[in-house]
Amino acid sequence: MDNNLTVRFVREDGSAFTVARENSSWRFLKNNALEGFSEIDGDVSYVDNATTDGGQITSTRLGRKDRTISFAHIIPSENDVARQSLLKFFIEFNTYKIYITYYGRQLWCEGMLYKMSVPANPDLTRLLTVTMTFVFENPYLRSIDDFGKDIASVTPAWAFPWLCTEAVGVPVGVYNFNQVIELENKGDSIARPVITFVAKGPVVNPVINVGQGFVKLINTLATDDEVVMNFAVLPPRITKNGVNCIGKCDRTSTFNEIYLDIGMTEVSYDADDGADNLSVTIKYNQLYATI
Repeated sequence: MDNNLTVRFVREDGSAFTVARENSSWRFLKNNALEGFSEIDGDVSYVDNATTDGGQITSTRLGRKDRTISFAHIIPSENDVARQSLLKFFIEFNTYKIYITYYGRQLWCEGMLYKMSVPANPDLTRLLTVTMTFVFENPYLRSIDDFGKDIASVTPAWAFPWLCTEAVGVPVGVYNFNQVIELENKGDSIARPVITFVAKGPVVNPVINVGQGFVKLINTLATDDEVVMNFAVLPPRITKNGVNCIGKCDRTSTFNEIYLDIGMTEVSYDADDGADNLSVTIKYNQLYATI
Protein backbone atom coordinates (compact mmCIF):
# COMPACT_ATOMS: atom_id res chain seq x y z
CA MET A 1 0.00 0.00 0.00
CA ASP A 2 1.24 3.50 -0.85
CA ASN A 3 2.39 5.16 2.37
CA ASN A 4 3.30 8.49 0.79
CA LEU A 5 2.10 11.40 2.91
CA THR A 6 0.78 14.44 1.05
CA VAL A 7 -0.73 17.57 2.59
CA ARG A 8 -2.34 20.21 0.40
CA PHE A 9 -3.23 23.61 1.85
CA VAL A 10 -5.97 25.57 0.07
CA ARG A 11 -6.72 29.24 0.75
CA GLU A 12 -10.12 30.88 0.42
CA ASP A 13 -9.08 32.29 -2.98
CA GLY A 14 -8.45 28.75 -4.27
CA SER A 15 -4.64 28.92 -4.44
CA ALA A 16 -2.82 25.87 -3.10
CA PHE A 17 0.47 24.85 -1.47
CA THR A 18 1.57 21.22 -1.35
CA VAL A 19 3.97 19.37 0.96
CA ALA A 20 4.76 15.69 0.42
CA ARG A 21 7.10 12.92 1.47
CA GLU A 22 8.10 12.45 -2.18
CA ASN A 23 8.08 14.37 -5.49
CA SER A 24 8.01 17.87 -4.02
CA SER A 25 10.57 20.57 -3.18
CA TRP A 26 8.75 20.94 0.16
CA ARG A 27 9.15 17.65 2.04
CA PHE A 28 8.21 15.93 5.28
CA LEU A 29 11.51 14.71 6.72
CA LYS A 30 10.51 13.01 9.97
CA ASN A 31 7.89 10.62 11.27
CA ASN A 32 6.33 13.17 13.65
CA ALA A 33 5.82 15.78 10.91
CA LEU A 34 2.14 15.91 11.82
CA GLU A 35 1.63 16.46 15.55
CA GLY A 36 -1.88 16.23 16.94
CA PHE A 37 -3.37 14.52 13.89
CA SER A 38 -3.33 11.11 15.58
CA GLU A 39 -4.28 12.22 19.08
CA ILE A 40 -7.62 12.64 20.83
CA ASP A 41 -8.07 15.39 23.42
CA GLY A 42 -11.41 14.76 25.07
CA ASP A 43 -13.21 16.69 27.77
CA VAL A 44 -15.00 14.53 30.35
CA SER A 45 -17.37 15.94 33.00
CA TYR A 46 -17.53 13.82 36.15
CA VAL A 47 -19.60 14.06 39.31
CA ASP A 48 -18.54 12.23 42.50
CA ASN A 49 -21.14 10.15 44.29
CA ALA A 50 -22.25 11.87 47.48
CA THR A 51 -22.09 8.89 49.86
CA THR A 52 -20.44 6.01 47.97
CA ASP A 53 -17.19 5.44 46.15
CA GLY A 54 -16.81 6.48 42.55
CA GLY A 55 -19.05 8.74 40.57
CA GLN A 56 -20.74 9.29 37.23
CA ILE A 57 -19.60 10.61 33.87
CA THR A 58 -22.14 13.28 32.95
CA SER A 59 -20.86 14.37 29.52
CA THR A 60 -18.09 13.84 26.97
CA ARG A 61 -16.92 16.02 24.10
CA LEU A 62 -13.99 16.86 21.87
CA GLY A 63 -13.02 20.50 22.20
CA ARG A 64 -11.02 22.72 19.84
CA LYS A 65 -7.82 21.13 18.57
CA ASP A 66 -4.30 22.45 17.93
CA ARG A 67 -2.24 20.62 15.30
CA THR A 68 1.36 21.30 14.24
CA ILE A 69 2.92 20.60 10.83
CA SER A 70 6.71 20.54 10.25
CA PHE A 71 8.43 20.37 6.86
CA ALA A 72 11.46 21.66 4.94
CA HIS A 73 12.54 23.03 1.56
CA ILE A 74 15.08 20.56 0.18
CA ILE A 75 16.82 22.74 -2.46
CA PRO A 76 19.01 25.05 -0.35
CA SER A 77 20.20 27.17 -3.29
CA GLU A 78 16.57 28.29 -3.80
CA ASN A 79 15.82 29.01 -0.12
CA ASP A 80 15.43 32.78 -0.55
CA VAL A 81 12.80 32.45 -3.28
CA ALA A 82 11.10 29.56 -1.48
CA ARG A 83 10.89 31.53 1.76
CA GLN A 84 9.26 34.51 0.08
CA SER A 85 6.76 32.24 -1.68
CA LEU A 86 5.93 30.55 1.63
CA LEU A 87 5.37 33.84 3.48
CA LYS A 88 3.21 35.17 0.67
CA PHE A 89 0.94 32.12 0.86
CA PHE A 90 0.70 31.58 4.62
CA ILE A 91 -0.68 34.58 6.52
CA GLU A 92 -1.33 34.57 10.25
CA PHE A 93 -4.94 34.21 11.36
CA ASN A 94 -6.06 33.15 7.89
CA THR A 95 -8.14 29.99 7.61
CA TYR A 96 -6.99 27.14 5.34
CA LYS A 97 -8.55 23.91 4.19
CA ILE A 98 -6.00 21.15 4.71
CA TYR A 99 -6.30 17.99 2.58
CA ILE A 100 -4.35 14.95 3.82
CA THR A 101 -3.61 11.82 1.81
CA TYR A 102 -2.04 8.96 3.77
CA TYR A 103 -2.05 5.23 3.08
CA GLY A 104 -4.60 5.83 0.33
CA ARG A 105 -7.13 7.54 2.61
CA GLN A 106 -8.05 11.17 1.95
CA LEU A 107 -9.36 13.45 4.70
CA TRP A 108 -9.65 17.19 5.15
CA CYS A 109 -10.03 19.71 7.93
CA GLU A 110 -10.20 23.49 8.25
CA GLY A 111 -7.98 25.46 10.61
CA MET A 112 -6.66 28.93 11.37
CA LEU A 113 -2.91 29.54 11.26
CA TYR A 114 -1.78 31.16 14.50
CA LYS A 115 1.86 30.09 14.93
CA MET A 116 4.65 29.88 12.36
CA SER A 117 8.43 29.55 12.63
CA VAL A 118 10.57 30.36 9.55
CA PRO A 119 14.30 31.33 9.61
CA ALA A 120 14.79 35.06 9.00
CA ASN A 121 18.04 34.60 7.04
CA PRO A 122 17.93 31.18 5.39
CA ASP A 123 21.23 29.38 4.95
CA LEU A 124 21.75 28.61 1.25
CA THR A 125 23.70 25.47 2.14
CA ARG A 126 21.18 23.85 4.48
CA LEU A 127 17.53 22.83 4.39
CA LEU A 128 14.98 25.56 5.14
CA THR A 129 12.83 24.17 7.98
CA VAL A 130 9.31 25.40 8.75
CA THR A 131 6.93 24.72 11.64
CA MET A 132 3.35 25.99 11.77
CA THR A 133 0.45 25.40 14.13
CA PHE A 134 -3.25 25.60 13.27
CA VAL A 135 -6.23 25.75 15.60
CA PHE A 136 -9.34 23.81 14.58
CA GLU A 137 -12.75 24.84 15.86
CA ASN A 138 -14.11 21.51 14.63
CA PRO A 139 -11.68 18.84 15.89
CA TYR A 140 -12.78 16.17 13.40
CA LEU A 141 -11.18 15.34 10.08
CA ARG A 142 -13.77 14.91 7.35
CA SER A 143 -14.11 12.54 4.44
CA ILE A 144 -13.47 13.99 0.99
CA ASP A 145 -16.58 12.30 -0.35
CA ASP A 146 -19.79 13.99 0.84
CA PHE A 147 -21.75 10.80 0.02
CA GLY A 148 -24.41 12.80 -1.80
CA LYS A 149 -27.50 10.74 -2.56
CA ASP A 150 -30.81 11.63 -4.21
CA ILE A 151 -33.32 9.74 -2.09
CA ALA A 152 -36.15 10.60 -4.51
CA SER A 153 -34.64 8.89 -7.52
CA VAL A 154 -36.16 7.49 -10.67
CA THR A 155 -35.27 3.82 -11.24
CA PRO A 156 -35.23 3.07 -15.00
CA ALA A 157 -37.26 0.10 -16.09
CA TRP A 158 -36.37 0.14 -19.79
CA ALA A 159 -33.54 1.51 -21.92
CA PHE A 160 -34.21 4.01 -24.70
CA PRO A 161 -34.84 4.14 -27.60
CA TRP A 162 -37.40 1.39 -27.12
CA LEU A 163 -40.29 0.31 -29.34
CA CYS A 164 -43.33 -1.61 -28.14
CA THR A 165 -46.54 -2.64 -29.85
CA GLU A 166 -48.42 -2.72 -26.53
CA ALA A 167 -50.48 0.38 -25.85
CA VAL A 168 -50.71 0.16 -22.07
CA GLY A 169 -49.34 -1.62 -19.02
CA VAL A 170 -45.59 -1.26 -19.59
CA PRO A 171 -43.66 0.79 -16.98
CA VAL A 172 -40.82 2.98 -18.26
CA GLY A 173 -39.62 4.12 -14.85
CA VAL A 174 -40.35 3.65 -11.18
CA TYR A 175 -40.39 6.85 -9.10
CA ASN A 176 -39.34 6.20 -5.54
CA PHE A 177 -41.19 8.99 -3.74
CA ASN A 178 -41.82 8.64 0.01
CA GLN A 179 -39.04 6.05 -0.07
CA VAL A 180 -37.49 4.91 3.19
CA ILE A 181 -33.78 4.20 2.79
CA GLU A 182 -30.83 3.51 5.06
CA LEU A 183 -27.57 5.45 4.90
CA GLU A 184 -24.32 4.21 6.41
CA ASN A 185 -21.92 6.27 8.51
CA LYS A 186 -18.49 4.60 8.87
CA GLY A 187 -16.90 7.52 10.72
CA ASP A 188 -15.91 7.97 14.36
CA SER A 189 -18.76 10.35 15.20
CA ILE A 190 -22.31 11.23 14.26
CA ALA A 191 -22.60 13.06 10.94
CA ARG A 192 -24.93 16.02 10.52
CA PRO A 193 -26.24 16.29 6.93
CA VAL A 194 -27.14 18.98 4.44
CA ILE A 195 -30.54 18.23 2.90
CA THR A 196 -31.85 19.89 -0.25
CA PHE A 197 -35.48 19.87 -1.44
CA VAL A 198 -36.17 20.93 -5.04
CA ALA A 199 -39.81 21.21 -6.11
CA LYS A 200 -40.75 19.99 -9.58
CA GLY A 201 -44.36 21.04 -8.95
CA PRO A 202 -46.48 22.29 -6.04
CA VAL A 203 -45.51 20.81 -2.66
CA VAL A 204 -47.27 21.54 0.64
CA ASN A 205 -45.36 21.30 3.93
CA PRO A 206 -42.38 19.02 3.15
CA VAL A 207 -40.87 17.03 6.01
CA ILE A 208 -37.58 15.15 6.43
CA ASN A 209 -37.11 12.26 8.86
CA VAL A 210 -33.57 11.24 9.88
CA GLY A 211 -33.28 8.59 12.57
CA GLN A 212 -35.28 9.80 15.57
CA GLY A 213 -35.44 13.41 14.35
CA PHE A 214 -37.69 15.27 11.95
CA VAL A 215 -38.11 18.79 10.59
CA LYS A 216 -41.28 19.99 8.89
CA LEU A 217 -41.44 23.21 6.89
CA ILE A 218 -44.87 24.84 7.04
CA ASN A 219 -44.79 26.34 3.57
CA THR A 220 -45.99 25.73 0.01
CA LEU A 221 -43.27 25.26 -2.60
CA ALA A 222 -43.79 26.21 -6.21
CA THR A 223 -42.00 24.70 -9.19
CA ASP A 224 -38.17 25.16 -8.98
CA ASP A 225 -38.25 26.37 -5.36
CA GLU A 226 -35.22 25.11 -3.45
CA VAL A 227 -35.06 24.54 0.30
CA VAL A 228 -31.67 23.84 1.89
CA MET A 229 -31.58 22.45 5.43
CA ASN A 230 -28.01 22.66 6.71
CA PHE A 231 -27.57 20.70 9.94
CA ALA A 232 -23.77 20.62 9.58
CA VAL A 233 -23.60 24.11 11.11
CA LEU A 234 -24.68 25.22 14.56
CA PRO A 235 -27.26 26.58 14.89
CA PRO A 236 -28.84 24.82 11.88
CA ARG A 237 -29.57 27.00 8.86
CA ILE A 238 -32.69 26.58 6.72
CA THR A 239 -33.26 28.68 3.61
CA LYS A 240 -35.79 28.84 0.81
CA ASN A 241 -34.30 30.17 -2.42
CA GLY A 242 -31.45 31.58 -0.35
CA VAL A 243 -33.67 33.40 2.18
CA ASN A 244 -33.77 32.34 5.84
CA CYS A 245 -37.00 30.49 6.63
CA ILE A 246 -36.20 28.59 9.82
CA GLY A 247 -39.04 30.50 11.49
CA LYS A 248 -41.52 28.70 9.21
CA CYS A 249 -40.66 25.27 10.59
CA ASP A 250 -43.12 23.33 12.72
CA ARG A 251 -42.40 24.13 16.36
CA THR A 252 -42.30 20.46 17.27
CA SER A 253 -39.42 19.84 14.85
CA THR A 254 -36.40 18.19 16.51
CA PHE A 255 -33.45 19.98 14.91
CA ASN A 256 -30.81 18.55 17.26
CA GLU A 257 -31.86 14.99 16.46
CA ILE A 258 -31.14 15.31 12.73
CA TYR A 259 -27.95 13.27 12.38
CA LEU A 260 -26.63 10.00 11.02
CA ASP A 261 -25.50 7.79 13.87
CA ILE A 262 -22.48 5.51 13.50
CA GLY A 263 -23.69 2.54 11.47
CA MET A 264 -27.01 2.58 9.61
CA THR A 265 -29.65 5.32 9.90
CA GLU A 266 -33.12 5.32 8.38
CA VAL A 267 -34.01 8.37 6.29
CA SER A 268 -37.32 9.28 4.65
CA TYR A 269 -39.32 12.29 3.50
CA ASP A 270 -42.93 13.21 2.93
CA ALA A 271 -45.27 16.17 2.45
CA ASP A 272 -48.89 16.99 3.23
CA ASP A 273 -49.42 17.17 -0.53
CA GLY A 274 -47.19 16.83 -3.60
CA ALA A 275 -44.48 14.55 -2.19
CA ASP A 276 -44.10 13.02 -5.65
CA ASN A 277 -43.04 16.47 -6.92
CA LEU A 278 -39.94 16.56 -4.69
CA SER A 279 -36.32 15.90 -5.47
CA VAL A 280 -34.52 15.26 -2.15
CA THR A 281 -30.74 15.10 -1.84
CA ILE A 282 -28.88 14.37 1.39
CA LYS A 283 -25.13 14.96 1.75
CA TYR A 284 -22.85 14.33 4.70
CA ASN A 285 -19.17 14.01 5.54
CA GLN A 286 -17.98 11.10 7.64
CA LEU A 287 -15.96 12.43 10.59
CA TYR A 288 -12.73 10.97 11.99
CA ALA A 289 -10.91 11.85 15.21
CA THR A 290 -7.51 10.87 13.78
CA ILE A 291 -5.86 10.20 10.44
